[in-house]
Amino acid sequence: MASHAEEQELEDLKKWWSENGRSIVAGVVLGIAAIVGWRGWEGWQQSQAETASDLHQQAMQALEAGQRERLAALAGQLALDYAGTPYAALSGLALARLQVGEGDLDAAAVTLQRVVGDASGEAAQVARLRLARVQIERGEADAALQVLADDFPLAFAGLAAEVRGDAHFAAGDADAARAAYNQARASGAALADAAGLDIKLNELTEAAE
Repeated sequence: MASHAEEQELEDLKKWWSENGRSIVAGVVLGIAAIVGWRGWEGWQQSQAETASDLHQQAMQALEAGQRERLAALAGQLALDYAGTPYAALSGLALARLQVGEGDLDAAAVTLQRVVGDASGEAAQVARLRLARVQIERGEADAALQVLADDFPLAFAGLAAEVRGDAHFAAGDADAARAAYNQARASGAALADAAGLDIKLNELTEAAE
């Protein structure tokens, strides 16, 4: 009887395997493939980050050496191939700073617009502020106000309000400029130059009297 029971269990097992074996094997294979694929994806991401970091280091060396063309090439490569990394934004900001320092505001505006479009987080906010300042210098106050129209995180609220005031002043709207400067001072957030902001407010107040 024991032997018959064992034979019956064996037959039942064979039947069960015949009905379910393929799906089990397929599931195991898919599971292994998913693990291997995920590890491969992580490895690829790590490789991308390391390459982007290396390119950024080269870009910083080019910045220190004043090699504008090399910096532009490296920043362009990062923007094209590694736009999702913070290194692309940082290199773009560095290039724009060099361009502004050389007085090439048109090129700086193009670079900063690219960073604004590709970056996220703090880098995007910094790029917006710098782009607005460049546009004000280029006599494009209305364009600067458009860049500043969307809300900024609290940490950037004071800086954004001050630049917005600069844009209004450049556009000839003293009242709006004064309101923006007062907003910047009341924000409690960091300012680029608190004493300079007070000077702007005093000058506007004196001019209105």
